Amino acid sequence: MASAFHQQGYRLITDDVMAIQMDAPIPQVIPSFPEVKLLPDAADVLQVSDRTALGQPLGYKQTQRLDAQFTPHPVSLRQFYVLRLGEQHQIDPMLRTQSFVELIQHSRALKALKDPSVKVQHFHQCSELAKVVPMGYLQRPRSLEQLPQAIRGIEEHLGYLSPSDRR
Repeated sequence: MASAFHQQGYRLITDDVMAIQMDAPIPQVIPSFPEVKLLPDAADVLQVSDRTALGQPLGYKQTQRLDAQFTPHPVSLRQFYVLRLGEQHQIDPMLRTQSFVELIQHSRALKALKDPSVKVQHFHQCSELAKVVPMGYLQRPRSLEQLPQAIRGIEEHLGYLSPSDRR
């Protein structure tokens, strides 16, 4: 989806792993690297020509560099979406208790953390995020060709125009 957003004129913040700075009034997303990882079929549908194969163990994926359209500064976190496959495009709100559970389930840090006190801190951070950042389920069909519709749904949900419409 990151590459599809990029094609719609959005700047890249991060691909699949997101670091969040919690010491600001609004949590901030820390930019990662100016590249996205793509499966070959996604790169084909999105017509990504400037791609490079990854080495092992992710040799089946390819990367696309996005240096010119990368956000180098932290960005306020306004919304989380948990992706789901379904027959139609739909965004459903999530209760805070479910938000906490989803944050824990989708956290890579939890798998890497060994120190119990650090795990407790991570649980606390997820709890705080669930309180201050709204979450929803983003349902979309399993169709790469329909990614633009998913992006329009997110734009409508957040209440703003795409970058190309802002001119």
